[in-house]
Amino acid sequence: SVFVSGDFCPLKDKKNLLMPKNINKNIFDEFSEFIQNAELSITNLECPLTTSDCAIKKIGPNIKVHPDTAKLLKDAGFNLVTLANNHIYDF
Repeated sequence: SVFVSGDFCPLKDKKNLLMPKNINKNIFDEFSEFIQNAELSITNLECPLTTSDCAIKKIGPNIKVHPDTAKLLKDAGFNLVTLANNHIYDF
């Protein structure tokens, strides 16, 4: 079985990025069973993992999450995370 989700970007809001100490461990509550029981669980991380403050100039928001978000995804049970999206070069 395969579980696929898309556009995961755990932001509180555009100004206050989730940091590891603030991450809600139950963020996947409704989907945890599906993620963990699938033979392959995939999500698209809709933002770069970075602590950089050097955002590119563009129309629309520049979004990012702390690199420790990778551990959150692994601990949730995801086997594969894609990064091919329109925000990957935001920083």
